[in-house]
Amino acid sequence: MLSKELIQKRELELKNSIDFKFPERLSRPHYLIIQLKKHLKAEKPETWQNPGMVRSRKNLSVNTTKARSNRAVLFMDTLIKLLENRGHIIKVVDFTTRIIIDGIEIDIALREVYKVVKQPLGHNSRELAPTGKLCFKLDEIWGREWYDGAKTIEDQIFNILATLEIYAETEIERNKKYAEQRRLREIEEAKQRELQRIRDNEWSRFNNIFSNIERWKKAQMIREFLNTASDSLSEEECEWISKKADWIDPLVNREDDILGFYESNL
Repeated sequence: MLSKELIQKRELELKNSIDFKFPERLSRPHYLIIQLKKHLKAEKPETWQNPGMVRSRKNLSVNTTKARSNRAVLFMDTLIKLLENRGHIIKVVDFTTRIIIDGIEIDIALREVYKVVKQPLGHNSRELAPTGKLCFKLDEIWGREWYDGAKTIEDQIFNILATLEIYAETEIERNKKYAEQRRLREIEEAKQRELQRIRDNEWSRFNNIFSNIERWKKAQMIREFLNTASDSLSEEECEWISKKADWIDPLVNREDDILGFYESNL
């Protein structure tokens, strides 16, 4: 969770550092606002799910009735200008309004609040009606929302801005922490892999002793056979057998004219 104390402190810092008064009317609107206003004017209101609602799909995420569209547009224009004045970025990506603060992406949306309208007895349908109240939402912060209430969302704009910045800073620190944890984990994994490589090599060398013992025994058996049977063998056969004994003997490890070194035949 975000620290309320940090948000309140940042909100106070923003109020003291920015000469600001919420504008009464639109002036030199941001290009995204020009697109939004044009879209809201041309879009036909819904007639069934949220009667009277005008949805902005390809522009800034603003869903409101025609009656509240000018207020919504003015709020978003003011927020965008405050954000950009602070060096932040706002853009529309895949039907989503996204704020980027030091590389941290935060999705936002502005909507008009609807309420359930009581129906006459015998009616089972559920109808909604606009309340005229606006709600600003940060989709990525556990559904954090600001509603018109004791304070309007206009009066809460510095709290919204402070929350956005504190969230981004918190995410940056969290990412740094995760990156450091990942770096240490990769170092440890590399150590474990090297240790395993050393162990595997040690086992290989150890098992090779038994392989060499078997080879040496076979060489000795060949030589014993040669000593016993040499009188019944030709000189060429004796020489061939002797070379094969030297070939298999790990202490001699002679290269064979045809088979090469013994290890290459494993």
